[in-house]
Amino acid sequence: MLLVRQLRTAGRVALVNSRLRYTSTLQSQKEFPQLSPSTVQTGSFHPIAPEDSHLRREDVDAFTTVSDKLSRHTIQAITVSPHKHTKMSPVQSAIFNLLPSLVDNHSKDRKDLFVKSKTGTGKTMAFLVPAIEARVKAIKEAGDAAGDNEKAKLKASKVFANSSVGAVIVSPTRELATQIANEAIKLCTHHKGFQVRLFVGGANKGRQLSEFKNGRADIVVTTPGRMNDVLQTSPMVREALSTSPMLILDEADTLLEMGFKDELNAIIDHLPSHPTRQSILLSATLSPAIRTVAKSILKSDHLYIDTVPEGESNSHAKIPQYYSALPNPSHQLPHLLRLIAHDQLTNPKSKIMIFCPTTKMTMLYSTIFRALSKELPTKANVFEIHSKRTMEQRSRASELFRKDKTDSSLLVTSDVSARGVDYPNVTRVIQIGIPPSADQYVHRIGRTGRGDNNAGRADFIMDYYELPFLTWQLNQHNIIDNPAKEFVKEVTQLAESSGKQGALDKVNNIENAVSDLISQVDELAVRETFASLLGYYMPKAGVLRTTKGVVIEGLKSWTTDAMGLEKPPYISDLFLKKLGLTDNRTQKFGNRDRYTGSDSKEYYSVAQKNGGKDRGLRYNIDGKQKFRGPDKGTLRSEWDKRGLYGNRGQGRPPSERNKPELNANEFRGAPSFSTRNIGSRSNFDRPNRSFDKPRGRRQYMTSAHPTRAIYKPNEREDSQKPKVRNTIPRARVESNYRLVEKAH
Repeated sequence: MLLVRQLRTAGRVALVNSRLRYTSTLQSQKEFPQLSPSTVQTGSFHPIAPEDSHLRREDVDAFTTVSDKLSRHTIQAITVSPHKHTKMSPVQSAIFNLLPSLVDNHSKDRKDLFVKSKTGTGKTMAFLVPAIEARVKAIKEAGDAAGDNEKAKLKASKVFANSSVGAVIVSPTRELATQIANEAIKLCTHHKGFQVRLFVGGANKGRQLSEFKNGRADIVVTTPGRMNDVLQTSPMVREALSTSPMLILDEADTLLEMGFKDELNAIIDHLPSHPTRQSILLSATLSPAIRTVAKSILKSDHLYIDTVPEGESNSHAKIPQYYSALPNPSHQLPHLLRLIAHDQLTNPKSKIMIFCPTTKMTMLYSTIFRALSKELPTKANVFEIHSKRTMEQRSRASELFRKDKTDSSLLVTSDVSARGVDYPNVTRVIQIGIPPSADQYVHRIGRTGRGDNNAGRADFIMDYYELPFLTWQLNQHNIIDNPAKEFVKEVTQLAESSGKQGALDKVNNIENAVSDLISQVDELAVRETFASLLGYYMPKAGVLRTTKGVVIEGLKSWTTDAMGLEKPPYISDLFLKKLGLTDNRTQKFGNRDRYTGSDSKEYYSVAQKNGGKDRGLRYNIDGKQKFRGPDKGTLRSEWDKRGLYGNRGQGRPPSERNKPELNANEFRGAPSFSTRNIGSRSNFDRPNRSFDKPRGRRQYMTSAHPTRAIYKPNEREDSQKPKVRNTIPRARVESNYRLVEKAH
């Protein structure tokens, strides 16, 4: 039996010596590459010009040019320990040259900032340094106000530091917030007594509040959801935040895309108003929504800094980008394996990120890649990150992938890892299916080619009906066609010329390996993934310039051709109507007729002739048809065996009314039908029930067909368990799919 090991919790936040610490080892940020001086673009916002534009490039990029603008302890943390940087990135050069007047309360140059910068350019340090410098200056001013007595100064500084809050930094995700907090701790290493507070979901809120109460809060890093929750429940935090002089919104475009506008407004309401508060907004894009937020948060005379050179897109022009429009879904897994093999044969230290559109697909494909990793030229370590994992599990997986030094590693992830989080030396990004937006495509491929890593490639795999997204949404990107059939020859030649033992045999065996594995994939796991893909793709039919019916057929084809189901999942009439698919547009999906609900056009019973099992029977005393609900106490599985109880369950025909009813108490050991599975028609057809709120306890589905039986582990004795088709048990929040050996 092939079991999937679970990632254990790690990287927990701990309070050590009244400072925020992490049990996992903090990673040193790599040095930034030698880039061209920052280009400050003019636009609708107040422009600025580099003060040192007359200097040579080497001097402008060197940290020595700003050593007199930053405090001694900050420079020491950047250039000596824990960092050993020598060169500034463009965004760092643009902001650091504005110091110290940028954070001086008495200077006319203390302005808000709107910063447009690409990912992977060191912008985290660029906004953390002003936050630290502002805090250092505020503590010093509080001490100076106490007079000339040194003891009085020291006491006043200490009281101010313990009773006030420094900068508040808002990040869209837990992973990015944790990364920012780690970086802040490093930069504060030599500042005596400085402490960083982290408020994120998935961690113990009581512990976070206790640490906040008992220590200093020189830097507060948070996600909008957790901070809004804390503000509603903790008067202590509400009062403390009213003293914060600085607000920093990192990845502001993502904050808006994720729907955090109301939470941001609530946080801002508890902060000081202008001119007391200084705000810094960072974004990789400049959409109309971002401009609107900038006008409401920033002062009218704020500075707009654009470090993206004119004519260069946010997607790093140096990254080669390829797309593969698959002729059939059956090519998907083999093509994915060849892309991984190609990267392994090209890069001695292959490090790949694979983005999936939904959580269920991430869970399913991470399991598949673990099972198939031995079929690659180099066996890969596979990690997974998605919303069903706890914060500790996600942090642990992120840390392990970041630290991985083996010859090959894969991170299968949802969009949780699409932005902000820095994974060094990622050699390739693979996207399965269309991203949520064109901007998200940019952020995904931005995970590779970061910093001084010149090696990088982006691959985009799509089905035939997804091509319009490439034409209409990504027409400004130079994406090269990479046909799947031609790529087979390229990978084969590369394996042959690599000289790596066994590489050619494994590449040639990819098709057989995939075919053998597909027979072990559970039908229920595929159905759950299919349901999640329906929810993802249905709203995007307009973006794809196609109909919902075409999308449904494409997804059904994926279940049969790519995942090996004998028949595609059934979708009820009611569900199709909710999607706007009426009878005159679509009359048949898969092999099931929409009118009889059967697999054949012949009528086998009165029930089917009068509307089909799925529609139920309608009889009253006068012989006229009308809906009649199921009798209480009857067991659905037994009625179904008699052919009397359709999944919709509208009663019995007159000929069967005199038969004794089956009492559920007599059949307690028998399994029940699921009302939560996409394959169970009762999920959508049951009358007078909310479509998206199924009732009843969560049950496991079984079937009269022994090869389709799914059972709950340890629920019955072994002798009572039905025969199991080589399956993966139902996914749970705390566990992943599993592959089991084929049943005989």
